[in-house]
Amino acid sequence: MYSFRLSDQKIMKTFSVYGISFCFSDDDFEEFVGFDIVDTLRYDEKLLDKMTNK
Repeated sequence: MYSFRLSDQKIMKTFSVYGISFCFSDDDFEEFVGFDIVDTLRYDEKLLDKMTNK
């Protein structure tokens, strides 16, 4: 799984589509925190590795 965060806020709700979970810090899906790529088979892992700090 790959996680990309814009802030350290606690995640209250998620919305998942196409193997990506979008994370929000409120119940109304308005305060976007970041996203997790859960289904790595759908996406180029070499590209994802370049975008992360490993």
